[in-house]
Amino acid sequence: MSLSTREFQRVLDAHADELAGARIQRVRAPDDHTLLLTLHRAPTTREWLVSLRSPLCRVHPTTRRLASTPQPSAFVMLLRKHLTGARVIDVERPTDDRWIRLHTRRGDERASLVIALLGRDATVLLLDAQGHVLGDHAGRRATGALHVPPSPPSTRAAPDHRDRFPVPDAALAEAIDAHYARRAEDIERTTAIDRRRHALRRERRRAERLRDALLRDLERVDEAPALRHRADLLQTARGRVRRGDRSVTVQDWAQPDSPEVILPLDPALDLEAQIARAYHQARRLERGADTVLRRLEEAEGRVGTFAGLEEQLARVEDSGDWGALPDLLGRIDEALPGRARGRARGARRAAPAPRLPYIRYRASDGTPILVGRGGRDNDTLTVQIAHGHDLWLHAEDWAGAHVVIRRPRGATVRPEVVEEAALLAAHHSRGRSDTVVGVRVTERRHVRKARDLPPGRVLVAGGRTVEVSPSGDPRLPALLARREDAAG
Repeated sequence: MSLSTREFQRVLDAHADELAGARIQRVRAPDDHTLLLTLHRAPTTREWLVSLRSPLCRVHPTTRRLASTPQPSAFVMLLRKHLTGARVIDVERPTDDRWIRLHTRRGDERASLVIALLGRDATVLLLDAQGHVLGDHAGRRATGALHVPPSPPSTRAAPDHRDRFPVPDAALAEAIDAHYARRAEDIERTTAIDRRRHALRRERRRAERLRDALLRDLERVDEAPALRHRADLLQTARGRVRRGDRSVTVQDWAQPDSPEVILPLDPALDLEAQIARAYHQARRLERGADTVLRRLEEAEGRVGTFAGLEEQLARVEDSGDWGALPDLLGRIDEALPGRARGRARGARRAAPAPRLPYIRYRASDGTPILVGRGGRDNDTLTVQIAHGHDLWLHAEDWAGAHVVIRRPRGATVRPEVVEEAALLAAHHSRGRSDTVVGVRVTERRHVRKARDLPPGRVLVAGGRTVEVSPSGDPRLPALLARREDAAG
């Protein structure tokens, strides 16, 4: 189970001096459900683990070396943007619940990080200075919504005061880390066993269905001699059968006394066609006999293999002989066909590349210029992706895209780059056919998104106006050709 209220409070009490005043040096993610925050407060630097994986929700310092995921999520990137280098100036937490709010400051920027381990609602929130949501790990709260602290525990459930770690506070984090490492290993092992068991059962049943179908085909193979004998008898009726006849009487010379037998006919076919069909059916069954027997042997072998592996897996699980499990799982994976092997290992199809909310262009000197794709994408580009020192542009008096010029802090953007970005802002607006379009240019820090504004609308303070001619500037075609993500 996750950390109880008592255990959660013990962790925070034991390390309270390390939180207030600490600087956030690094934010990373080992997986989709875990965050690692590196906090430094002289003389101590600790990495704090935040797990939102049920039933392993917890927060505590850790000394384990966990590798970061190669592709951090958008939420992790958002945390890095707003928290890296920030200092924790205040710690807000109730004494009878499992959430904490770290208020941070970096220069003039203020933000706060909320870590809430509230059962199924466990999440991490990033809030701005006014308490509006900038990002939600769980994705349940809309960007810009005002954060409301969780209701008191008495309105949800009684606080859980269990304490499973009878160790001194100095050893508490290490004990919690070791406990949940074992729990994670148990869950991973159980998941691996369940996936293999289900895959083996599914493939065994598939092989059993194939075996039963082949047995039915094998029964039809016995019909081949009768079909060939019928064709031989029909040959003796040549000259006596016309198209449309429904039967013919012939002597069955293969039986004692050569009795007369009545053979049914297909009135839609002439006699030669019926003779050829009977011989063809006989030959097909005779040729298929070897194939059916071979496939039947293979199917029965697969049934036996999968059933045997199921029994071995059950014995290992019952005996708890986990040392033999890796080898057995490897043999199961080798026995499973490719499609089932991937499911048994928990493999997922490669996710498509995420859709970016902007189009990327390159200015003539290589400077990146980002152009929003639409209303909500404009908000995402301006509020979540652009830095405060980036330049922000928008066509005046026209609906259009937000445009951002990336620039390092303190760097100067060349005037021709600003003009090229202004051309893109005018081109991606409803004023693209005008002779002259004014484009507002300001730093991103002077652009604000109010809660009641529709998607794409922002409040802009200060800045200057650059006039461009999107319908006649010869630089525009070359600039559009330097689009880097034309596929979207």
